[in-house]
Amino acid sequence: MATWADRVAVGDASGHVAMFRDAQLVDRRRLSSTSITAMAFSVMPLGNWEVAAASGNVLTLFAGAVRPRLQIRFDRTISGVACADHRLYVTVVDSPVITVVANGEKVGEIVAGSPITALCGGPVAPGMNLAVACRDGSLYAVKGDGEQAKVGEVDLPVTAVSAACGRAVACIGHFNGVKVAVDGKVVDPEPGADEWAHCLHAAGPAIAWATYDDEICLRRVALPDMDIGMAVS
Repeated sequence: MATWADRVAVGDASGHVAMFRDAQLVDRRRLSSTSITAMAFSVMPLGNWEVAAASGNVLTLFAGAVRPRLQIRFDRTISGVACADHRLYVTVVDSPVITVVANGEKVGEIVAGSPITALCGGPVAPGMNLAVACRDGSLYAVKGDGEQAKVGEVDLPVTAVSAACGRAVACIGHFNGVKVAVDGKVVDPEPGADEWAHCLHAAGPAIAWATYDDEICLRRVALPDMDIGMAVS
């Protein structure tokens, strides 16, 4: 699934992508004979947008109800897609390389310290709008020019990340609950959590995640210098 403004795009195991606007279905099409495994809205400098949908080793770009604009092939299965600073960042399985895509073309690469397991777009540190998690549990804020800053480490594999509080990285993975990395420290918004999470989304100080026992959790996380408290729903 991918979201932007009032639009939502959802991919499924049959290779279909459904587009919603204001909670209304506006388009549905089949892009592949295999599962859609990663998606992102690509927002361009003038405000135009298109959807990037990954299936296998192919990234398809399209907008609205028009035919797919183009397809970009990679040498391995695509594991993640994110948009930041009007560019797409694409990862493949078992690789430390992020491929940068602009105007429908591969324009560069960024290399992390170990294979990348998750990434997302959003403000995660001053001037840095891309969050990256590695197999060794390291979390980084990344600039489009390749500059990287380590924001924390959870010592276990991470499966999903989300930008939180405008300057932090929330993550889930092979550990209970959710963790938030900021300024080199890791904050635990729910000490004592006893279930792994499989889905995560953060918006400002609010973080939501779903556990494998069908529980949905919503918390407000307080960073070291933020006096916003912590509410449990």
